[in-house]
Amino acid sequence: MEIPSGVVAAVSAGIAVPIIMGLFSKVNSLQPVIKTEKDFAQLAKEYSKWESFALVPFFIFTPLIGLLTWYLLNLISKRIISNLGESLYLFQPETAILAIPAIFMSIFLAAIPMHFLYLGLLGKQRYVEYTEYGNLKNKFDSWKLLRYMAYVCVPICVVFSGLALDSYLRITESSFVSNDFLSVGEKRHSFDEIQLIELTKSFKAPNGNILRRPYYTIEFTDGYDFNFKNSVIQVEFEQQQEIISYIEKSSSALVKVNDPYPL
Repeated sequence: MEIPSGVVAAVSAGIAVPIIMGLFSKVNSLQPVIKTEKDFAQLAKEYSKWESFALVPFFIFTPLIGLLTWYLLNLISKRIISNLGESLYLFQPETAILAIPAIFMSIFLAAIPMHFLYLGLLGKQRYVEYTEYGNLKNKFDSWKLLRYMAYVCVPICVVFSGLALDSYLRITESSFVSNDFLSVGEKRHSFDEIQLIELTKSFKAPNGNILRRPYYTIEFTDGYDFNFKNSVIQVEFEQQQEIISYIEKSSSALVKVNDPYPL
């Protein structure tokens, strides 16, 4: 029986998170500094309910900030591709690609309104005690850990966003222009440089399932090929067919059909 990937991911996370949290508690630089005179039992009696309640605003702030970040990235992407010049077909990255950095950034950015919300609700002294309760419970300084993680994750999100925003596909009257996710700058090929167009009708997925989701691959004389299935650019198959039909009018390239698992 094949186990769904979602179940595998959930089980893996359930195992990995306690292990990671345990490792953090062993790092000397992350050890909490005692700032109050109350012991853990006193702090737990006062602030355990506040900790539980924190899940409510956290799950409000995080998706709202994530949606706003995604919306801004999507807006920037549309503005970029709208200034690329005359195009017969123009495509930006699929929305899921821009959602990835938005999700990670929202986790860090949600800490800002959470900080000011609890500071306002508890007051300065009680907020210090509340923070210390969480630190003692988890056995590490949560703010310091968040800062260290931000040093790594935020630059990665910024670079990822930049690469995604710089990705697009456009077809002009005589050329195929692509800017791949991991490339800086676009690749421009005239239709005369196309040596082969391959239509794949069926293929085997990594899990062994046979999929019939057709897509095109365009190979150029300089060795570069553009695979619509593996690209972050979202182009539906019907749109791929329109592009290929247009290219065929100006190109002598052959169209090869690859169907290793026919019905």
